[in-house]
Amino acid sequence: MRTNGAFRPDSEGLRAFLILAAIFYHAEVPGFASGYLAIDAFYVVSGFLITGILVREAERDGRIQLLRFWGRRAARLLPNALLTLVVTMICIMTLAPVLTRESGARDIASALLYFANYHFSARAVDYFDQTVQASPVLHFWSLSLEEQFYVAWPACLALGLVLFKRLSRAATLVFLGLIIVASFSAMMHWRFVEPSRAYFDTESRAWDMAVGAVVAVWRPAIGRFGTALGWAGLTALLGGIAVVDTLPINPHVATILPVLSAAAMLCGGAVSPAFAGNRLLNNPIMQWIGARSYSLYLWHWPVLVFVTPFTGPWVAFVVIIATAGLAYAVVENPLRGALPARAAPAKLVGFGMASSLAVAALVVALPPLDPAYASARGDILKRLIEAKADGPRTIGPGCKTHEAADTGLCVFGKPGGAHRVAVYGDSHAEQLFDGIKAAAVAAGWEFRVWARGGCSPIEFETNDLACTQFHSHILGDMAQFKPDLILVTAGSGGVVHLHDKVTGKELPTAQSVAVWKAGFRATLEHLSAIAPRVVVVRDTPINTKAMGTACLETRAPETCLTPRAEALLANPPEVAVARTVPGIAVLDLSDRFCDARFCPAMKDGRIVFRMDNHITATVSLGLAPDFVKLLEGTASGG
Repeated sequence: MRTNGAFRPDSEGLRAFLILAAIFYHAEVPGFASGYLAIDAFYVVSGFLITGILVREAERDGRIQLLRFWGRRAARLLPNALLTLVVTMICIMTLAPVLTRESGARDIASALLYFANYHFSARAVDYFDQTVQASPVLHFWSLSLEEQFYVAWPACLALGLVLFKRLSRAATLVFLGLIIVASFSAMMHWRFVEPSRAYFDTESRAWDMAVGAVVAVWRPAIGRFGTALGWAGLTALLGGIAVVDTLPINPHVATILPVLSAAAMLCGGAVSPAFAGNRLLNNPIMQWIGARSYSLYLWHWPVLVFVTPFTGPWVAFVVIIATAGLAYAVVENPLRGALPARAAPAKLVGFGMASSLAVAALVVALPPLDPAYASARGDILKRLIEAKADGPRTIGPGCKTHEAADTGLCVFGKPGGAHRVAVYGDSHAEQLFDGIKAAAVAAGWEFRVWARGGCSPIEFETNDLACTQFHSHILGDMAQFKPDLILVTAGSGGVVHLHDKVTGKELPTAQSVAVWKAGFRATLEHLSAIAPRVVVVRDTPINTKAMGTACLETRAPETCLTPRAEALLANPPEVAVARTVPGIAVLDLSDRFCDARFCPAMKDGRIVFRMDNHITATVSLGLAPDFVKLLEGTASGG
């Protein structure tokens, strides 16, 4: 890395440390549970580097040549990225489950067009999209965000030059300060309302790069304190990566530590040759890794996704080093110097955009050409794809129960019927929608549903403000509805994944279970005061990876059988709590999914699950007779 035309070995070594921390975190190496913080420090370095280049050009030439800057960025970053994405697409088409290939193609297209951060933010919001973490190009969210900075920030500085004829460092610092305050505020807001936006969106991450830009614009004259500042920053960064995850602090707030630590290191290195040349960062190994940090980041995640399941992490590490090193030597390093020398900046930018668009179009067109569709298993694969989209058939705006908190206002069944049934819970309550709706229509009952994906029906405040707000008014709304029967259920998986309200950290398993059971019991007691009959519906079986839906892609349906003992918890928490509350009944539909020994992935010719642990709407409709019986029994006082 060069600043003021001089090579900065400390910054190169810093990049090496950060890329190793990120890779070890993704590989779940012990001691690197806070490695995700490396991304924030990377952004500081990027903001520092790019701003330094732009400010020096503005002060030297009185202008910023945007096309030249963007052209050099394209030559530096795009060739290796295109190679990574093309190879990854080939792996997806040949190694990934058929059901994930279409989403994988869309992921790659978003990465090619550098809006992957917003793409994955939208996917993360979709509760029924459970494959986000398995995407082999998930790491492109951070690269997309960085590229957006490379486009917007130079344009802002260039506009400032046009408007004011000179680049004022004081005015630039004020502007950067506003960005930091606004972006950090956005992050802290979204962490409560929509955590995925706090993580992925540019608005929530821009402050990281703005801090780096501040360091580049304003280098304090700290004189002899430079060495101490640099070492303090390095120590804080090393310590933060090691211990932050063990501290009672919100992960979003914790990003302050790596950001300020990286800024301190960059400040120290800028004024202190003693720190800039320190041996910890300035050794051949760290310099070699730092020079290839971009290539390592590009290739590490696809390798971990595709190689680790077959070989384990240590072989994957060797493959990562070899692949990234080869891509750097053959593609990245030769082309970043050759392309700008041979082509005009405008041609480089145009070529980069055209290449990305062309590959993106090709990628999107590939899935329908998959030979599996034409194979002997074409029918089952087609049905699996249909099952993936076979979700609850809620109708109309505001009736998509996993997205809106006012779904109780949506009336189903027979409006104004003599009897009323309400359904309350998370997505595992919503998945029963079609069966209960059909039963309500048949029995002449009015039917309303209060359900939100990921929000267990418990009285406990988590860090998810949307869930807290959703549950806060449920009891009042349901009391006004005056149901004769309330059906309540929840996915068993949510029992062990509750989060602390303040820190946002996941509670220890035993504590989470205890809190969930206490909260669910309180909910049942309150529901008992609202309706004359409350029934807890036992959660549906678990769709195991080896013998569930994924099995149908490669094996005959009659062999895709999950042992009943594995698919059904022996003592599910929702049932255990229900049996301790007087007057609460339990509806166990397990025998509709399983026989005495097994739970098949396909039953009565119908695929049971939507790829994850939610049953299809078609299977839910098959449960209508059970719900009709329950409604009729309630109406007759049985």
